[in-house]
Amino acid sequence: MVPQPSLDRECQLFSQYLIALRPSGYVLRKYQEAHQQGHPSIGRPLQLFDDILMRLALKHAYILRLADTYSCLFYKDALLRRKLVLLLAILECSPGAFDRLDRPEVRSRPALCGLLILKGLAFGAMVVLSVAMLAPIHGACESFRHRWDR
Repeated sequence: MVPQPSLDRECQLFSQYLIALRPSGYVLRKYQEAHQQGHPSIGRPLQLFDDILMRLALKHAYILRLADTYSCLFYKDALLRRKLVLLLAILECSPGAFDRLDRPEVRSRPALCGLLILKGLAFGAMVVLSVAMLAPIHGACESFRHRWDR
């Protein structure tokens, strides 16, 4: 098995996004192995928008957040989502990362309400920004695909 540097970079960016930790050697190895066993896109054809979304997401962590927000609402079968779910499954089984995912945050009721309001407002802002940025690209890709399929 020859490691692919692009997958390592992808895994590091995704891990930082999901749990705010760098992936261990175990996680990097399992992510590589999973891609060699079968690509996450198996079972459905890749679309042009998948390629664009992945390229954008790998540019910067903030753009990754925008791409994930858009795809979770409007493009649930995105390759990006499949890769994030794959990594999340690996992280849930890996030493050092699973406790980060399973650890509850203990807060007072007012602090929890304040946090929920802030997170809700932040998510709303991400939805607006992601739609403004990605909906025109998604629409153009779909239009192009339908014209090409005729």
